[in-house]
Amino acid sequence: KIESEIVTTEEELEGFYIVKSILRGVSDVSKLEHKDTKNYLGINLYGKVNKTVCRLYFNGKKKYIGIIDANGKEVKKEIYNLDGIYGIAEFLKDRIIYLTEGKYVSDIRKVEAE
Repeated sequence: KIESEIVTTEEELEGFYIVKSILRGVSDVSKLEHKDTKNYLGINLYGKVNKTVCRLYFNGKKKYIGIIDANGKEVKKEIYNLDGIYGIAEFLKDRIIYLTEGKYVSDIRKVEAE
């Protein structure tokens, strides 16, 4: 069974808590849930896959955080440690505002340029 191969690491949980702390002032973070898959830890609003805030790719040699843009396309940003999540805080806040209010404030594609 594939589910038995999925292990949620301490690092993934820490990443989840960092995302929650970033979003605390913007949204009701009690509505955030995480779901681990073989490839990433998904952080979703209400536990719904179509309400993905971000995905943490921590299982490979490099670490990435993926955020869904206004077109539904995932934009990945490499981070070197958990503190790297703070570097894209504005995009995480934008994403949660979009999921709760239906609008984006800034252009998520700028993540790639940074």
